[in-house]
Amino acid sequence: VASLLSNQPLPRGARVGIITNAGGPAILCADACEARGLEVPVLSESSRARLREFLPAGASVGNPVDMIASAPAEHYRRAIEIVGTDENVDSLIVIFTPPLVTRADDVARSIIEAMETIDKAKPLLSVFLSAHEAPQELRKKTVCIPSYSFPETAAIALARATRYSHWRDRRETY
Repeated sequence: VASLLSNQPLPRGARVGIITNAGGPAILCADACEARGLEVPVLSESSRARLREFLPAGASVGNPVDMIASAPAEHYRRAIEIVGTDENVDSLIVIFTPPLVTRADDVARSIIEAMETIDKAKPLLSVFLSAHEAPQELRKKTVCIPSYSFPETAAIALARATRYSHWRDRRETY
């Protein structure tokens, strides 16, 4: 939670966009989000249409966005740009499960590149399911993307940051 609060903006709302290359971890993340008071809304039709333009037919363009295991790093960048600008999304969780064809470092670079194009007021968290630590590319001087080992821990951190954001925005009564 501390990493999220110190490196990303506070969530403006409870609506989470989830992007992944593996459906199972995305479902775990979505369930953990909803169990902690976050919402996993349907993306706008415009966003879904833009995702369909480049994702394979077997991909899911709802929310979570499951780009399937063969998704290259470029698909991560494009999906983050689209979901990160969707009006139904306040925060993003990006999950990477290492297949044989895509390298974690390449995905990390794509996440950083996509951060330049999305609403800077939307926090972005990452999950790198691996025995190794998250790629160093996620920790730069200008931007630091919090990374978690499991989808559920990312959801817990985001839920706590969202509650904190609501608490800070409340109006005090005397």
